[in-house]
Amino acid sequence: MSKARVLAFALSALIISSAAAVVSTPAYAGTAASRIAGSDRYETAAAVSQAAFGDPKAVEVVFVTTGASFADSLSAGPVATVRNAPVLLAHNNGLPRATIDELRRLSPKEIVIVGGTGVISRSVGDQLKSYAATVTRTGGADRYDTSRLVVEQGFPNGTGTVYVTAGRTFADAVSGGALAAAKSAPLLLIDPALPRLDAATKQTLGKLGASRLVVIGGQGALSSALAQEAAAVTGAKPSRLGGADRYETSAVVAGEFGVIDEVLLATGTDFPDAISAIPLAARRGAPVVLTIPYCVSTTTARITSQPSVKTLTLIGGVGALRGLVGNQHGCLSTTDPHSPWLVVNKKRPLPSSHEPADMRPVNVRNVGGGWMRREAAGALEQLFAHASAEGAGAMGNASAHRSYSYQQQLFDSAVRRKGIAQAEIDTARPGFSEHQSGMAIDVVACGNGCGSIYGFGGTPQSRWVNDNAHRFGFIVRYEPGYQHIAGYMSEPWHLRYVGAALATDYKAGGFHTLEQYFGLPAAPHY
Repeated sequence: MSKARVLAFALSALIISSAAAVVSTPAYAGTAASRIAGSDRYETAAAVSQAAFGDPKAVEVVFVTTGASFADSLSAGPVATVRNAPVLLAHNNGLPRATIDELRRLSPKEIVIVGGTGVISRSVGDQLKSYAATVTRTGGADRYDTSRLVVEQGFPNGTGTVYVTAGRTFADAVSGGALAAAKSAPLLLIDPALPRLDAATKQTLGKLGASRLVVIGGQGALSSALAQEAAAVTGAKPSRLGGADRYETSAVVAGEFGVIDEVLLATGTDFPDAISAIPLAARRGAPVVLTIPYCVSTTTARITSQPSVKTLTLIGGVGALRGLVGNQHGCLSTTDPHSPWLVVNKKRPLPSSHEPADMRPVNVRNVGGGWMRREAAGALEQLFAHASAEGAGAMGNASAHRSYSYQQQLFDSAVRRKGIAQAEIDTARPGFSEHQSGMAIDVVACGNGCGSIYGFGGTPQSRWVNDNAHRFGFIVRYEPGYQHIAGYMSEPWHLRYVGAALATDYKAGGFHTLEQYFGLPAAPHY
């Protein structure tokens, strides 16, 4: 991999600590990618506000909602948009520094708190009075009551179209909220658990006087019966924009924007970045498309790879969206034993019968030896050759592929020598070892002879591996200080092949375990 390519990946993973920076990232030919991000959701919201409202004189109103939960915030984006306002985030009992700084920059005449005192306390309301002459609150008894109040206050003269969605989860609402905002229409939440549409929601629909009702989400999200009842109030037949899951629904909704030249990408696993992005999306005429945090699925790619799309804007730091999303890297399985993205840990075993395909010997100095998957073996040979050529020194293969039965022997031996407790933090049980996949290897430093794996840490070879293994598709799988996540003690000698794209993004993003990178639960114990 060229130095320029490595630098590009490093830039893609940068988190901006000052809210309002945009960082270029690589993408496929013809599509530029950038990132709007802060170090957390509050800084990201402020950064998005700055990107959308560079001229503070144009802003008279700011909406403030909680960054801790999505329930009360889902209807805020379209209403904020019609009032030319950003959406900033607050803690329950205080204002983050990023929010304070952005309020000072904007100096609004009015602040609208969205949500009751259970989500944004009275003390925060009092604090907000320092930043605007008028502070009001729109909050109801629950998320549905809040949604009705927000919509009625935001559209006092009614609307031609109303978008409705289930309020149990955030995903469909944030995708639909961006479309509603772009169409200057409200988004109203409906409780999908109700057997019949409630009177309060019917009343709000009646006040809006809409002649068109659009349901966001599939049949599993909001039933046809509730949709038909809601539409009956408007006198129109309901239409539906939905798919099999949140990502397909997001793509279907994005298709309603027509020909677009920009896509805003937000994680589909959490709400705050997408909520904050809705006013920006409406101003740019761009959809908010939800994506898997570490790759672009074929569903999402239907939108991001359209010929008209020239810009991808990632909302949030690498903790929310990995650099591979900006690069439009396709998704690989984390459970298929043949996938380089396979994650094996104390909660995710391999089948005992699994034997890797396409194995071959590794043409390096073999101490303990063992074969590897063909792609991994070739990459390791390149790694060893470059380490030597770049002055780090020679290395050897101490242990590569291990069968289930051989791992059983090693584990039983460790138990006899150390006891079960110690054995389980430095030796995997059979079926739980990455070595069985054919994509892991233990390496040693060599000179006239070769040392042991336990002497590898601190050697020039070890330091070079830490700095350069990603160039060849490898990561150091078990770093010091992460036993509570990965389950094993530090093993600077244990290299895992994941492919150059992921390994480089992992390194640039500052990740330390595959569990962190893929957003998987920690696995300290079996």
